[in-house]
Amino acid sequence: MTANTGGGPLSHLPVAGADVEIWGINDFLAADERRPTSFITNFGNWQVPDPVAAALASRVAHLEWFHDTGELVAIGDVPHRGAATVEIPRVEGAVGELADMVAGPFGSGGISFRTADGAVREFPEMVVSEGTRVAVLAVIKQGPRVHGVLWDWHRWHRRPEGWAWLEERLLSTRRTTGGND
Repeated sequence: MTANTGGGPLSHLPVAGADVEIWGINDFLAADERRPTSFITNFGNWQVPDPVAAALASRVAHLEWFHDTGELVAIGDVPHRGAATVEIPRVEGAVGELADMVAGPFGSGGISFRTADGAVREFPEMVVSEGTRVAVLAVIKQGPRVHGVLWDWHRWHRRPEGWAWLEERLLSTRRTTGGND
């Protein structure tokens, strides 16, 4: 299990000519406020070679692109159905009544539990285990660009040579942009 390290990377891994930081999932999400709420594009579950498997503590890496940050991320776990929670602070007056309506048991999916400070909403979500490790493979700021870089990914992600294909695509992106996009 990956311990919370107080905000820094756990280790490093060479990927496509770059030194990539490996983070614990909680530290990774906490390091940029846009990450937990960003829309993501899923690029499947990838077979990974031994050095990547050791760094991510997983034989499979789930590849996602975070729209708000432009980060192409390998997650060392396969997301599965679970429950996530969000704290909803108490609000007074008309805004509070509106929040109660939306946060109530019929306002949207999930269950709300009242607390002294507001409420806690639990809802179905795709989750990963607490000890999951994460690596930012590249920063590609534009959606069409990331889709261009990963064109045909669905033909490669389950093949043993798929990770090498991914690294070549990332390396060619770094050659044409002088680094990340």
